[in-house]
Amino acid sequence: HVFEQKLRQTVDTIRAQGAQVLILSQVPLLGMDPKLGSNRPTYFYEDAAALAARCKGLDYAYNMDRLQYTNSVIRSVAAETEGVSALLLSEIFCDENSQTCQTRVGEESIYADADHVNNLGAQLLWERGESQFRAALQNITGD
Repeated sequence: HVFEQKLRQTVDTIRAQGAQVLILSQVPLLGMDPKLGSNRPTYFYEDAAALAARCKGLDYAYNMDRLQYTNSVIRSVAAETEGVSALLLSEIFCDENSQTCQTRVGEESIYADADHVNNLGAQLLWERGESQFRAALQNITGD
């Protein structure tokens, strides 16, 4: 598969320079979610925030299925390569118990567009993922 080949090639190139690598996975995709009643990608919408406000959360099963391959490859590359760690953003934004992936805080969207979080989303990511970020960085630096 091209994704795995190119990711490994990129990681090997960076590691050959002596740098440590932290791979961040994709956030759950805001568009094309059956729970939203949308069958077209969010980038066709001018206002992703308005789309995020239409739902209380993205469908967990749909997003986990969509991210399964890339998350698996990222985990594998990180586990097999010294100096490489991974942080899967779906594990931060999605909740297996409620079977949803978060799109907003209160009435405010956490998305800037279909697949990028805004400042609020970044803040939420840090609040929920700080310990995981620190553990991943410690894993690759050994500190």
